[in-house]
Amino acid sequence: MVRPMERFLRVLFSLTALAAILVAGLFAWFAWIVVDLALVPAWQAGLFLPTEAFRLLNVEFSGWASVLPVVGYGAFAVLFGALACVQLAAISGRTEGWQARAWWCCKVQLSLLIVSWAVFYQALHPETGPRLPIPPVAAQGLALLGAGVIGTHYLLLRSATAAGALERERGLFRIVRHPMYLGDLGLYGGLALIAADGVALLLLALFATVQVRLVRAEDRALAKRFGSAWSAWADETGGLFPRRRRA
Repeated sequence: MVRPMERFLRVLFSLTALAAILVAGLFAWFAWIVVDLALVPAWQAGLFLPTEAFRLLNVEFSGWASVLPVVGYGAFAVLFGALACVQLAAISGRTEGWQARAWWCCKVQLSLLIVSWAVFYQALHPETGPRLPIPPVAAQGLALLGAGVIGTHYLLLRSATAAGALERERGLFRIVRHPMYLGDLGLYGGLALIAADGVALLLLALFATVQVRLVRAEDRALAKRFGSAWSAWADETGGLFPRRRRA
């Protein structure tokens, strides 16, 4: 029997998969617009462009200069389409861990949206900067710090996983159980602060919510795999943020 919460999550993930398909179509449309700009004369291109923003890019998107944005938009379209397929496969399956896979797809979708929104905002508002009074260097520094945390702790976790051990002694693993997720918050938080408008902050809030769900799902999996070793570690550490050790 399907529990009400599980039924709700399947509906929620189905809607997010549908949204991902729509976003994939949007990026494919953007790629077509750039190709259209590169192939047709400038006076004709204006007839096919939906917004003034793309008309302003008319001069830049010509000849070989159109290759990079076409590849970028095309890659985002493929990624969103693939994520939607993975999410739908997880929803339709009855295997253990399907919720974690579906949440992971939501996380990647939101991270791509944050990246794309930061790029679009920077391209359309190069002189205004973020809406909130945040120095751009602070946002960039936070993003770089988050990327560094992700990279270093990925290497630590990879070596421990290869040995079949629970990594809890090196790096930030001594004080938090999921430092890579903490790095994700720094990386995409910094990117969101590049714009720091309502859309960016909403995406960041949704991203953080999904991260919390992923932490809980991964904790359950680790507890099942490592048993008492994980329990002792969990008593001394926080999921995403350090906590005061018990006396």
